[in-house]
Amino acid sequence: MNLFDPTFVNELAAISRDTAAGAERERRVAPELIKLLRHRGLGVAAAPESVGGSNPAIADLLEVVKKVAQGDASAGWVTMIYVTSAAAAHWIPPAGLPEVFQKGSDTLLAGVVAPRGQATTTSDGFRLSGRWAFGSGAADADWIGLGAVIDQEPTRTGLFYVPRDLVTVVDTWDVVGLRASASHDLQVDTALVPERLASYLDQPPHTTEAVARFPVYGLLAAGIAAVAIGLAASALAEGIELAGGKTPTGSKRRLADRPAFQEAVARAEAGLDSAWHYLAHVASGAAATATLAEKVRLRLAATAAVEASRFAVDSIYTLAGGSSIYSGSPLQRYLRDIHTVSQHMMIAQPTWELTGRVLLGLDSDPIGL
Repeated sequence: MNLFDPTFVNELAAISRDTAAGAERERRVAPELIKLLRHRGLGVAAAPESVGGSNPAIADLLEVVKKVAQGDASAGWVTMIYVTSAAAAHWIPPAGLPEVFQKGSDTLLAGVVAPRGQATTTSDGFRLSGRWAFGSGAADADWIGLGAVIDQEPTRTGLFYVPRDLVTVVDTWDVVGLRASASHDLQVDTALVPERLASYLDQPPHTTEAVARFPVYGLLAAGIAAVAIGLAASALAEGIELAGGKTPTGSKRRLADRPAFQEAVARAEAGLDSAWHYLAHVASGAAATATLAEKVRLRLAATAAVEASRFAVDSIYTLAGGSSIYSGSPLQRYLRDIHTVSQHMMIAQPTWELTGRVLLGLDSDPIGL
């Protein structure tokens, strides 16, 4: 089956939507969604072809993430983590791939790239320890890649893969939005990681497949943007449905008949559609050999998409009035989710500054691009 067949993607989106309320209560994406991701092999789609990857187009990956996020942002977020983590597997040495993907197409990878751990060189690999925040999707993953500083030298970092059962998930994810993403802290007291399970994202990947030629950090940023656009599209649809039947207190006109709401809907539609096409356009031309300016434009497109999504959700939520504040309204969840998404460092305010510096021809630090 084509993993990106509309029927399958719509099935994912429907499960995401139907399980959203329960997932938020449980603070974990529904088991049936995880089961479907495994069963259909979506978790390894972006992995190397030698372990079951299908070398998909980046646009297809982003489309799936967006559609799942339209059902539930947390489900879209976790899907994005599995997709981008599989793409990062192109940096795992070939000798380590069979071990990491021993479950074949059922494999799910998660990880935290930020070098919050410590890796000490041993005779045959590394001794890894540390604690990492924002371990999205790790609870249901098979292997987890964890960033660490090597031998306490800040300029030497790596991504080290350990089995899920060697990682302690510390229940810390008591937050405003994306509550079902289960982005808890991850802790490793001591884990011996052989060299075959260590990767270095600042080095060339071990394959030449198209997915590996895409900037790995740019894929993360683009995935975050796809989540934002998906959830904002649902907020817009919810607002339109609400407006057709609601007459605001003190008014004789439906919400849909108010010029301010009409303008908000039009601006949201234009903003989201423009953001999606801009993101897809920039992503279609990106490659690992891209110049600094091209990589920055990818981050710019992702950051702009998240900002457009936040603007759309904020506008619809505000103009919907008192109806939007109740827990039974999806709008309050969309508001919480979009403001949680927009806090991520890959698409945060400093990206505008970095982009501006590059466009102005000023010296810029390329780390993380």
